[in-house]
Amino acid sequence: MASLEGLPYDVKFTLLETLTTDYDTFISLVVTSRDFYDIFKKYKRCLLGNVDFYDAAKYWEESFLVACLPEIVGDPVHSIDISYSEIREIEDSYISAMGSPRPNPDSESWYYTRVWEGGQEMKARITANHRAIRRLCEQFIRRAMYPRFLVAKQGSRSKKDYLEANSPATPTEREKIMRGFYRLWLLTRLFYSSKSESSSMGENDLSMRYVPMWDFWDLGVIQMLLSYISMELKPVFMYLWDNSLWWYALAFNLPTRATNKTTGKKIEEKRRKPLMQDHVSGSMFAFLVFEYPFHAPEWIENATDFKSLSDRCEKIFSVTEKMEIREQIGKARYLHLGHPDGWLGAGYRFPGRVFRPEDTSTIPIRRICLPGEEDYSKYGEQAKLIWLNDLTKAYAADSSSLLNIFAPKPDPWVSVWDDWRLEEWGYRFPRLAALKRESI
Repeated sequence: MASLEGLPYDVKFTLLETLTTDYDTFISLVVTSRDFYDIFKKYKRCLLGNVDFYDAAKYWEESFLVACLPEIVGDPVHSIDISYSEIREIEDSYISAMGSPRPNPDSESWYYTRVWEGGQEMKARITANHRAIRRLCEQFIRRAMYPRFLVAKQGSRSKKDYLEANSPATPTEREKIMRGFYRLWLLTRLFYSSKSESSSMGENDLSMRYVPMWDFWDLGVIQMLLSYISMELKPVFMYLWDNSLWWYALAFNLPTRATNKTTGKKIEEKRRKPLMQDHVSGSMFAFLVFEYPFHAPEWIENATDFKSLSDRCEKIFSVTEKMEIREQIGKARYLHLGHPDGWLGAGYRFPGRVFRPEDTSTIPIRRICLPGEEDYSKYGEQAKLIWLNDLTKAYAADSSSLLNIFAPKPDPWVSVWDDWRLEEWGYRFPRLAALKRESI
């Protein structure tokens, strides 16, 4: 560091500007060097804009596409009519982009070209989007970096103990989380944009075609992030339910923004649970469409204090006053990711399918089994199959009561963290074959 401190001022600035292509190195230098920090303060707006843009470019397949969508599909409040075939064309461009490790001038992706032709306005949009995703990522790390099932089952160490003792999140962990939040945003925008035709299509037709191209565990991150958001926001969603403040309506007669009493009929108890599930699903989807990701940290931080969120709720109410918008929000129950079956806390359904042996062969195992519950060898050739099916049941489990119901052995909530951290927490790989006895 001493040799860097002795460099001329203009050389230091050039070095710092060059390092904007590497977010972690840039931040480390600014934090550890007084001289470089002083330069950063003087040119903060310019340097931060560059470093955030280049950091967003790590996720260019998603970050660039999300930034280009408003001109094509509009924004959630002022949507542009677009055919489902046009949505398919957007999906095709994303599938093509996924085959490119990095953006390059020869890329045939229309949205890559549009970004570079968009100038400073497009760059500013991408950096604003990226900062919102990063804030959400940092909040997730602060609140969720702990062995969720282990804490629920053992109770020996608290969530707080783990959160306070953790080593900082690594670049690989952050990248998994950031890309997961980006992909959730992309899924929501494209699904909502195709809403005009969704009523005439079967549920399976709404599965995005690029989803199967995602890595099994990358898709698991999105499933987990959906559950995380839904569980964090459950207090405010239930407050809305208890006060009959609903953001959606289905095709049949259900109360909209009114009390149940105004319908003149008492909702039967047997209908209450599915209605509540529809309410949670619709509320979650409305949140994803109108508030995610820019206001997501505020919602999560204040989910138990409705007064703090009343203004944000009113904004959604003002948008969803029209019945046709409420009905489209109600169709959120059709949104799924084309992967293993299971209801998430958000109420999102994944199409029912049973794993077949040929499905499991390419899925790598992860160190996510609770200590003492890693032995699947008794299932013989079906061991991996059973382990994966246990995994799909576990996405909805979050408390000791749910642990008792589902008795899950693998913990999908920790799959986003690096293996060394999981080993430190005590997680194990599943044992799929019996241990061989040593010969005497």
